[in-house]
Amino acid sequence: MRYKISWCLLFTTMLTHFSAFSDELEFSGYARVIGGYLDEKNVEFKGYEDSIKFSPSSLIGFQGEYQFDDKWSATAQVLLRSNNTTASDNSGLEWLYLTYRPTDNIQIKLGKLRTPFFTMSDFSDVGFAYPWINPPQQVYDTYLFKTFNGIDAVYKFGAENFDLSFEGYYGEESGDIGIGALRTGFEVDNLLGVIGKINIENLEFRVSRYNGNIKLDIDEIRQLENVLNSLNFTKSASSVKTKGRAHADQFGVIYDNLDYFFRGEWVRIKTDLGIVPIIQSYYLY
Repeated sequence: MRYKISWCLLFTTMLTHFSAFSDELEFSGYARVIGGYLDEKNVEFKGYEDSIKFSPSSLIGFQGEYQFDDKWSATAQVLLRSNNTTASDNSGLEWLYLTYRPTDNIQIKLGKLRTPFFTMSDFSDVGFAYPWINPPQQVYDTYLFKTFNGIDAVYKFGAENFDLSFEGYYGEESGDIGIGALRTGFEVDNLLGVIGKINIENLEFRVSRYNGNIKLDIDEIRQLENVLNSLNFTKSASSVKTKGRAHADQFGVIYDNLDYFFRGEWVRIKTDLGIVPIIQSYYLY
């Protein structure tokens, strides 16, 4: 089976900064419309069939920002998706957070935030921000969750020939995720991430590390784990446990001088859960 996406219409800039009621309150937005089909009959893949459909990748985003003063602001974003084909891609409130900027070099966010797992996490739904129809699925189509509740802090340092930033965040999240064909509830706490980024003219390098405690809500597997433990089959029980630590490492590089570009990203995701596969993937463009 060959999977073909035909992008019939893609408009992502028409709604950007479309309205502002006052100097303090500003609304902006974007839209992405993608049509696709499969060239095989009587099959389905990620919501596409053998006739053109404008889901699941089409969406509309609306964002509002209120500036209290030169240090404090509030931001909210709502996403309306054409179809919820994955557990983590539901319509609704995407962001809701306060931002505090005590200096030009420091920014602190608190609330419901986008999880910065990847280089393009913050704008992965904004089609005009990257040169593809969708972000490379080798990396971005994983079981990682897109948002979390917590705090995020960034320190930026600028020099004559380069810019450097360090970012750290801490929080928790719960909801639904898809692990292969399995859809399951999950809880993550003690989510801790650190990110380092350096920009040298048109070149950017990004490296990051994430850790957290994960718990999956799969009753059948949890019952099997309890039975194995009761029979003293501890090794077998450990192989199907639904609670443990998760770790992720990521490295990304971007070069873009408007005439030529290069992008690459590598990620390795590992958990203590035997039922969750280790992911190691990359892309180069």
